[in-house]
Amino acid sequence: MTRPQFRSAHELLDAYRFDEVSPVEVIDATLRSISDSTINAFWRVDADRAASAARYAEDAYRRGTPRPLEGVPIGVKDIIDTAGMTTTSGSSMFADRVPDADADVVQALRDAGAIIVGKTATHEFAYGVTTVNPRYGTTHHPSSPGHIVGGSSGGSAAAVTDGLVPLALGSDTSVSIREPSAFCGCVGLRPTHDSISLRGVTPLAPSFDAVGPMATTADDASLMAEVLWTRSPGLAGPPAILDATVEFSPLRIAYMIEGWPLTPIPAILDAVQLAANALRNLGHRLVPVIVDEFRSCADTFTNAMLPESLEVHRRMGLWPERHAEYGADVSVRLRAAEAITLEVHLGALADRRILRERMNEFFRSFDILLTPTTAITAPTIENRDTPEYDGRLYPLRDLLFPFQVTAPLCGLPALALPIGRSSSGLPTSVMLTAAPRQDRQLLQLGSQLMKELT
Repeated sequence: MTRPQFRSAHELLDAYRFDEVSPVEVIDATLRSISDSTINAFWRVDADRAASAARYAEDAYRRGTPRPLEGVPIGVKDIIDTAGMTTTSGSSMFADRVPDADADVVQALRDAGAIIVGKTATHEFAYGVTTVNPRYGTTHHPSSPGHIVGGSSGGSAAAVTDGLVPLALGSDTSVSIREPSAFCGCVGLRPTHDSISLRGVTPLAPSFDAVGPMATTADDASLMAEVLWTRSPGLAGPPAILDATVEFSPLRIAYMIEGWPLTPIPAILDAVQLAANALRNLGHRLVPVIVDEFRSCADTFTNAMLPESLEVHRRMGLWPERHAEYGADVSVRLRAAEAITLEVHLGALADRRILRERMNEFFRSFDILLTPTTAITAPTIENRDTPEYDGRLYPLRDLLFPFQVTAPLCGLPALALPIGRSSSGLPTSVMLTAAPRQDRQLLQLGSQLMKELT
């Protein structure tokens, strides 16, 4: 076996159960594939521990006692603590940091039988959207190496999309699971805020931070999320349980194509329309909407989040004492945070509360919101900060934030799904968003949609 032969975690688990392949073979092939890879998705591997875990998994299948993720190789974003393996948070300041204990989410995955094969690339301190890292290098797009993978969970998205692992852990403070999922072409779930433990995860802005699964399918994302909700719940607890005894009933799905500050490129609008048509064919009720709040949410997010992130770095004793050790782009963001006045910050927090109320009201009328995940496909590495759009250059954040930051502002679950490709062959993506604690319904609908379009 020269390369892992699986398209999903579910397929791999079935292959294990029917003794078509062994965990030892899969982990051996996985480690060799990571070693041979040139996209810089993984920064380091835990080969000895992974091999030992594979032998244990093989015995578990022989005994007939496999756990939910027994033998599944998983990548972990390098802001998430792994006992005995370096966790750098993408910074030269933490280049030699080796945690004594696993983060709760990592321990949960190990307890479920998953095999942590290594640490995936991230933007420095998870504070950026490109995964171009001044200390550890650039992560390259699996199908178009001259393009960015997005960030900050770019290594996890690239690893999944390139078939190095079927599942990976990412984190999402602004766009950091969903944007790289969209750019690379995988599934990424930002769960309801605080439904999954953040203990052992380097914070960026705690009231916005979330950890979630990245996968090839919605079913795989659901499989991983269930393990995390069950074995590593956050303070808010797991999301609502779906009532399996209730027969299928149509959902009220709003979808937004028009009314964005910058209109997505035609290929992405086509993906949203394709998804809307497929959901309608599945029997759901689709209603076009325009949510005016999306026009101002980017500024609200920036003025609320940046000061919070600045305080995190101050409390860690890193800023401004070690300002010279930061990469240029993160340093710029922290200086921008210093320039936000208390009045502006408090105003943003007030606007955040209003937006939460309005989105709560919105989800009393609708079950799900369908939107683009981004306005564009993955830009080139060269033009990553100000990609060309409609004949002009725009800051990349302007092409991302209006579509994605409502979820972290309001604590909403949001699911990025790969739907189609552009004329240049780059993945396009749509996003499903739901009310807090409706993650399971979101994943179920995502699964329906992907199967309908397969």
